[in-house]
Amino acid sequence: MNRSNRHRRGYLLILVLGAGLAIFSAWFYLKGSGIPEKSVLVEASGNIEYMAATGKHGTNLRFKLRQDDRHFAYYSNGGKVGAVESALCCTRESITILYNPSTPHSPLFDSAEYYPVYEIRIGGASIRSYMDVRESYQRNANLAGYMAVAFSAMAVFAFVGMRPNLGSACAK
Repeated sequence: MNRSNRHRRGYLLILVLGAGLAIFSAWFYLKGSGIPEKSVLVEASGNIEYMAATGKHGTNLRFKLRQDDRHFAYYSNGGKVGAVESALCCTRESITILYNPSTPHSPLFDSAEYYPVYEIRIGGASIRSYMDVRESYQRNANLAGYMAVAFSAMAVFAFVGMRPNLGSACAK
């Protein structure tokens, strides 16, 4: 294989990879924050029965309220997980949460279903408000938009870099 064919294959790989990642990132951006409207969320209250930090870096919080069979999850996308964890683990007061009853999920190797939490209050004081969580999710969606632009640029540069090689290979 001569040198120009290797370069062309490298540019083609970068072009396909960049275009694929751009489409994937754009889909996340266009999907938006993914948080349901506050009007569809349901309130639950009670004392914490257990809480565990989960995920690769311990940045998701799973917990259960006493006298409630449901399990809940506060995801790192909601922001300020450390502050939320500190507030929840140290309180003896009843907490109030807003969660989405229509989107439970069950992680691999776990029989429990977890409902995503979008607001947390302790004794009437807001720990993470719905708007704070919504803005945090939206920042993540915006990051996907910037990534889509960067991956698109990568694909365009690969295409431009590949073009002279295509012309010289056809001229021979």
